[in-house]
Amino acid sequence: MLLIGTGKTSKRRENAVRKYIAEADPVVITVNRIDEDIKEDMIFLCNSKRYLQLSSQLSRESHAIIATSNLTKTGKNEFDYVINYESLLEKAPIVADSAVIMLMKLLAKSGCKEIAMAGLDGYTNAVAVEFSKEKGADTIVNISDYINNYIRNVMMSIKNKKLRFITKSKYEF
Repeated sequence: MLLIGTGKTSKRRENAVRKYIAEADPVVITVNRIDEDIKEDMIFLCNSKRYLQLSSQLSRESHAIIATSNLTKTGKNEFDYVINYESLLEKAPIVADSAVIMLMKLLAKSGCKEIAMAGLDGYTNAVAVEFSKEKGADTIVNISDYINNYIRNVMMSIKNKKLRFITKSKYEF
């Protein structure tokens, strides 16, 4: 399984990502995005804002979609799989609906044994502050460290999984 996130390293290190795909032949899942250069097997969608941004492209192209139940289909878009949104939510409000955490929980429940990741760069402080404002949260000093550490700890808590980072990530452990 290869997860490709929205981080810039997936483009900067595209050759490494392509090499991994050629060698490992993984199922490729993009996270809240359509990659213009690397064909995915599935798209995981859990964020309504990102879904709306992608909806016109999704209606013109054929993509297998795993969507969480909080999303409402638009136009001709159909979801191949719908996953209960609440079952994937995290307890900490600032990361409650983190796509990375939700997808990790889903893959853990599905029995996936190996997960490679690219473009899951982690948060910089500027991005994290914007993220927290969207969530209506008070700004925490070094909020990016808090979010990155939280997501890293969730990843480390997933038992019996081999996790591999193809690109640099603040989630690495």
